[in-house]
Amino acid sequence: MGGMRLAQAVVFAASLGTAWTLVPPAAAHGFGREPDDVALRDATAILLGLIGLVYLMGLIRRRGILRRAMGVRWRVFGFVGGWLALAAAMIWPLPLWDHGSFAAHMMEHEILMLVAAPLFAAARPWAVLRSGLPATWGRRGRSLLRALAVPQFRRSSMSSWIAFGAHAIALWVWHAPGLFDAALDSAVVHALQHACFFGTAFGFWWVLLARRGSQGDGLAVGLLLLTVVHSGMLGALITFAPHVIYGASTDEVRHWGLTPLDDQQLGGLIMWVPGGLIYTAAGLFILGRWLKGVEMRARVWRGVPDAPASVKIKPPTR
Repeated sequence: MGGMRLAQAVVFAASLGTAWTLVPPAAAHGFGREPDDVALRDATAILLGLIGLVYLMGLIRRRGILRRAMGVRWRVFGFVGGWLALAAAMIWPLPLWDHGSFAAHMMEHEILMLVAAPLFAAARPWAVLRSGLPATWGRRGRSLLRALAVPQFRRSSMSSWIAFGAHAIALWVWHAPGLFDAALDSAVVHALQHACFFGTAFGFWWVLLARRGSQGDGLAVGLLLLTVVHSGMLGALITFAPHVIYGASTDEVRHWGLTPLDDQQLGGLIMWVPGGLIYTAAGLFILGRWLKGVEMRARVWRGVPDAPASVKIKPPTR
């Protein structure tokens, strides 16, 4: 047992050291302008490294399941994709362009909410993360991860409305000019902003992507449609604003051939068009899943012999 603990400690140290060498110096990509930004980047890199390492250890311990189930492999790909998206938005390379550009900030936020969050939600990483925790942590760490998964929460229709509301509020409140500019002036507020964007988006995608039958899928499609509408409205308001309303747009964007107003309009378009397309694509995916489930249930209802055995609905008795 002592040898195993020592091996785990060595793997932790080696992984963190390797991850650190892959991160470019802070001054190379805009974080060097403020010491607090450097500390935020460092803390994010360490946290992501630890999460990735725990997940890797969990995969090693559950390798038998990984070999047998193709669905589990796709979850692994989702986790890796989400992890890389978080790293790209928070560490490198996107922060290379965020100094003085509202559009670059908007791209970071959209990646957090529309790439990293849904990939992590689809990956459902809790079981693997629990398996990757060191045995010396005992039951407390695993109980915490189990509590974060909140399986009972995702089964109720109210949970979908709560997740939708939290995500919508975070999106609108943090794009108020005063709060958005406050995030630019303080690394702590900036970290809180990113945490709210990612956390509420993860909860939103978590409850929508969970399989809950035809009623849950129908509600998910409706909530995604509402999200397309209200996020598109916010993007349109930013795009058609007649003057610069965010301090993130500065004269530095003139090096790219843009005015500060052009930069702000580009940021609004990034929220409006690509964001709307991703929400719409997710809605079409869930709609297809919903219609497929309805078709299978209809076949069972009619007593079709080749209907899937997994469908639980029974035809009415006469």
